[in-house]
Amino acid sequence: MELYGTYLSYLIKKKLQTANKALSVRELALLIHIYETRREQYNLERRVRASIIKLLENKIISLEPHRMGQKNIFVTKYKINGGQKSIGQAQGL
Repeated sequence: MELYGTYLSYLIKKKLQTANKALSVRELALLIHIYETRREQYNLERRVRASIIKLLENKIISLEPHRMGQKNIFVTKYKINGGQKSIGQAQGL
């Protein structure tokens, strides 16, 4: 199963809407699809990161840094912006 482009962005947005908390790229990729090999899963994570960048540019989602144990280690997690109904509305269409 190959997930690319706007369909992947749609899946990311839907997963973030249903989640009660902010999710990392790895968590999002695992929720969307689990591949058999680590390489395929990593490639999906790369595509998820690329889609997240586009969603961040359109202000559909926002990022939250989360501290992991020590003071200098952070994991970036993403959540849906409140008040956004659709991708088209966020882009002004």
